[in-house]
Amino acid sequence: RRNYPNTGGNIEYDDNNLRQSKRLKRDNVEQEEQGGEPEEQRRRKRNKEENQMRRKRNKEENQRNKEENQRNQRRRKCYLLRLQRRKRKNWVY
Repeated sequence: RRNYPNTGGNIEYDDNNLRQSKRLKRDNVEQEEQGGEPEEQRRRKRNKEENQMRRKRNKEENQRNKEENQRNQRRRKCYLLRLQRRKRKNWVY
């Protein structure tokens, strides 16, 4: 472990992690040179697809909730109107 005092405190970085990240960067460069897509691009692509699916699901769920809310509002409105009619019927003039 080494100490990096210039990071706003004495944060210790593991030398293995440092080596591993350097190795990953080197592998990415090699993969790019060989014509394959690097890990970073694959990860971004996967995240993008997951986000699109999540947005689609959320949209569908929002639509369902909206429809349900409208049904419930109509039901409430009908109930209130019935209640008013009942009250009116029982009025004594």
